[in-house]
Amino acid sequence: MNLLGNFLDFFNKTDKIYNAKNINNNIEKIIF
Repeated sequence: MNLLGNFLDFFNKTDKIYNAKNINNNIEKIIF
């Protein structure tokens, strides 16, 4: 159960990092 929680927490963090990178890429496309 704890392992599943850790996996979901890790997945949530990677998802947020991925979204942040996408937002950053979109901003760069708008600027340049």
